[in-house]
This record gives sequence, structure tokens and C-alpha cells, in this order.
Amino acid sequence: MFSSNQRGYYDLYRISVGKPDSEELLLESPAHKTAGCWSPDGRFLVYVSEDDLWMLPMSGQGDPVALVSSEFEEERPCFSPDGQWLAYSSTETGRREVFAVPFPHADRKWQISVNGGGWPMWTDRQLFYVGFAEGILQAVTVRTEESSLVIGAPEALYDVSDTRGGTASRDGQRALCFLPVQEGAAERLSLVVNWTAALERP
Repeated sequence: MFSSNQRGYYDLYRISVGKPDSEELLLESPAHKTAGCWSPDGRFLVYVSEDDLWMLPMSGQGDPVALVSSEFEEERPCFSPDGQWLAYSSTETGRREVFAVPFPHADRKWQISVNGGGWPMWTDRQLFYVGFAEGILQAVTVRTEESSLVIGAPEALYDVSDTRGGTASRDGQRALCFLPVQEGAAERLSLVVNWTAALERP
């Protein structure tokens, strides 16, 4: 899934991995749309448009539905592994914080971050987010109890003050953070294969 403005507005497209000729227009409208995330079962797509979160059924039946809509800025949606919850960031407190709502009926809301936060990354038992005040990757234990969320205290992990977002493995053992290219650095990517062999050398 990706966004492209090849028709004037940023619309939503999808393409099969390894099949460059399979590009398909998913949603076209006179409003910019930012690709968000798939539900784990593939039935829904959540995206951002005009600072709100929208849900698009992937069955082809039904129009987009506003999922989280307010006067504030919502962005960076991220599904829980079981698809029952959606984390996102919002400016509703006056600064950007991470919240979580049940899916698909976002009728309740829990604040996850403290002292500012964004870029939520959900794993099996934790939510990672970037704490903006300290620039630290934080981990919060999250569990469900009687259809509610029980949220633990944030645990500081790593300094990621320069991050531009990221993702985490489902088991929570690894996190990938995107950093800006330093001025003067070569703007290219290198693929390193068989890198584990180097760890075995004396």
C-alpha cells in the first residue's frame, strides 16, 4: 500500500510484492490521503485524510468511514497484532501523544504516552513509541482486561532523538528506526548478506 499524487491528489494504491505491473488504484477522491496500515486479517485499511483516521473495507463493498475524527491532528495508525485495537498519535492535549482505541468501534480511548509521544509500534505484549521530550524509544506493557486496556509505566530503551519513525517485530525483540541521511553521506542503500557469519569470527 502506498500514496501517490500521480492524479493530482495523493490517492491510495496497492501493488503485489515482486509484481510491478500489478499496481491498483484503491481510493481516489479530491483530498490528500496518507497510507496507514492494514488490519491483520486484511479486511480493512486505515489511512489518514485531512488530519482524521478513516477506515476502508477491502471487500470492495462500502465507502470509507471516519474512524477517529476531531478538530485535532490524528496520524500514524498502528494495529495491535490481534486487530482488536488501534494506536495512533493525536494533538488533542496540546502536544502530540499516543492513544489507543478499540477497533472497529472507536468509542473509548486510552492515552498511552506521557510527556509527548508519537510513532506507535505495537507488538504482542507491548507498545513502543518515541517519547518526544527525551527523544527516547519507550516501551509500555499493554494487556486487555474485560474489554479495557491495562497500561503499564513507560520503560526507557534507547536514544532515538533523530528518528523519522519505525516499526517493531511482533515479538518485541527488535525495533527498526528510520534516521535521516547525514549531510554529505552517500544517499544509497547497501544490502548486506550473510552478516551473521561475521559474528562468528574471532
